[in-house]
Amino acid sequence: MKTANMIKVGACMICALFIGNAIASESYLTLASSKPEAKETVKSLSDNQLATNVREKFTKEKLFGKDKFADMGIHVTAKKGVVTITGKVSSASDVDKAVSLAKSVDGVKNVVSKVVVKEDKKDVKKTDKK
Repeated sequence: MKTANMIKVGACMICALFIGNAIASESYLTLASSKPEAKETVKSLSDNQLATNVREKFTKEKLFGKDKFADMGIHVTAKKGVVTITGKVSSASDVDKAVSLAKSVDGVKNVVSKVVVKEDKKDVKKTDKK
């Protein structure tokens, strides 16, 4: 029962992201076409949209992917097609998965990973006792 509710909540979150992005995209394009700096605004939009698309890919993988993927500690930014991901995750495989997912998004030219594996508090205590 809890799993079914979590899936429903996740699906609603994804729908809200898509609807929000569509509304934001339309607003920015309208705003961009009415200003002389239209090219700069549209360029920013594509970077914002690219970062959003990477976040959406992370969310989909977390909710519906075969492997467990904890993206909660990852922050995504984009500039001129280069996506930078930062934050902390629980394993090296999550770092690799984040880079792989980000690279798979259309429009991503390169991925810069500044994601680190957070230390397990149990392991830190064991090493401190030596």
